[in-house]
Amino acid sequence: MAIAGLLLVLGAATLILSFVSLSSSSAGSVPPQNAVPTATLSPAAKEMASMFRSFTEAIPVLAFTGVDSVGTADMLTPSEFAAQMQILDDAGFTTVTDDQVRGLVMGEVTELPTKPILITFDGAGPGLWTHADPILASHGFSATVFLLGSEMASSDEGSTLNLDTLKAMKASRRWSFGVHLDRASMERDGTTFDAWEQQVRNALAASRAAVESGLGVRVISMSYPASDITLPVPDESTMNRLAELVGEQFELGFLDTSRSVVVTVEIDKAMTPRLPQARIALSPEALLGAIEEALPQRPPGAIDKITWSVTGDGSCIYAERTLVISADRTTSCQLQSTVQEMWDNVVLSGIVNGVSPTTAVTFRLRQRAFDQIEVALTATEVIVQRQVDGVWAQVGREPLTPEEGSGAHAVLVELRGSRVQVTLEGRMLVSADVGDSTGSGRVSLNAIVDEANAITVTQLIVASTVGS
Repeated sequence: MAIAGLLLVLGAATLILSFVSLSSSSAGSVPPQNAVPTATLSPAAKEMASMFRSFTEAIPVLAFTGVDSVGTADMLTPSEFAAQMQILDDAGFTTVTDDQVRGLVMGEVTELPTKPILITFDGAGPGLWTHADPILASHGFSATVFLLGSEMASSDEGSTLNLDTLKAMKASRRWSFGVHLDRASMERDGTTFDAWEQQVRNALAASRAAVESGLGVRVISMSYPASDITLPVPDESTMNRLAELVGEQFELGFLDTSRSVVVTVEIDKAMTPRLPQARIALSPEALLGAIEEALPQRPPGAIDKITWSVTGDGSCIYAERTLVISADRTTSCQLQSTVQEMWDNVVLSGIVNGVSPTTAVTFRLRQRAFDQIEVALTATEVIVQRQVDGVWAQVGREPLTPEEGSGAHAVLVELRGSRVQVTLEGRMLVSADVGDSTGSGRVSLNAIVDEANAITVTQLIVASTVGS
């Protein structure tokens, strides 16, 4: 086993040295780029693009294999790729980088454009420069390409991008770079589990070092060589361990999914989902439909046009599904909607920022003069209380760890019938019985804030299905 491990390390070192050697020599001239083909969309496609809904709480990730003048089973022709990029542009999409995706996944305060999307390619096919890059540039789009370390060290410039071309792509500022793992690097082939782990670690480290040293970039992401149902892993425990090995070295591991899933704050960063439909020559309408299907659906009864009135010491500022509550002490933001007067069941969701040892936020539901239900989120606990005839009673409580109580919180509060459920970061914390419904009532968000701090709720949705 020790000899096998040494050979793996030596192999990785050889790969890195060969890449560095290549970078110090002439890597070949940069080939000329082709003209951008004309993309003509049908009237139906144009109408579909003009009606595509806005979103900011998720990022679709498209997984392309490449662009080739001939086109194959998994390669698009320049005309096909141009048509797909045209409908994305017409629909109002804005491309983001893998670093922006990382920020969303890690729960950081990440400013995303309306209709964000990440475009990715696996492998250093020459068509990325000659065909794809000018098409991307014509729309102001960017992309990420995942590179094999061994591919970068290849002298066969007819099938891969040479180093000069990769540097030209970097200089364009349209491209980010990651690592693509090949199937052989993760197959066990009769080796022990320990040897397999070391094999995967070495392959990831070698490819990352090769790309970083050759291009002078910081690599934060990688892509798996197959989808979630075709990876060469024998069982779920091996798959979970593979994800852990990826997570040791990379902040994101992109994986084609058999389900239609987009990136949200709740996903596993080591298995960040990509939509593989882009690998085949979909019509522009079909590509847009695949993205729409994968996006989180707004719950029935969601209010699209929300306004809030303020009482207390501060202000309630709302725009683009973001509510900012500022106060020196206590401020209440009262939802203004005649629809909610009929609500018995209420669903609120959003990402809450600003909770600290001296600040807290509460969600008040079925709120009337002396009857209401309140869910309080503090830095140390979640509390559910009910007020009946002016008397408060605690009906549920769950302490938070320091990690759970800090940073951004993806919160879901559901009041259905006699039960309140509170979910934090995808984990249900409280399920409490609040007694029989006392009828419908108003909704408000309230903040207890110290000095000039604020509570911010982004991606805010308020919804209900009457009588559900």
